[in-house]
Amino acid sequence: MSRRKLKEALAIALAGIPVLIVIGLLIWISTHIPCAWFQFAKAAEVPARCLTNFKH
Repeated sequence: MSRRKLKEALAIALAGIPVLIVIGLLIWISTHIPCAWFQFAKAAEVPARCLTNFKH
């Protein structure tokens, strides 16, 4: 590969990093934040997927 193509490939790869970070944050938010709403709930009201984070 020529130097120019290597630079272009590197630029494309580096441009993808923020996109991956944003996608990762969106996934994290969608899985963790809803469970935070149940922080003060009774155990019977907490959805099953949130029980691993539930401390009461």
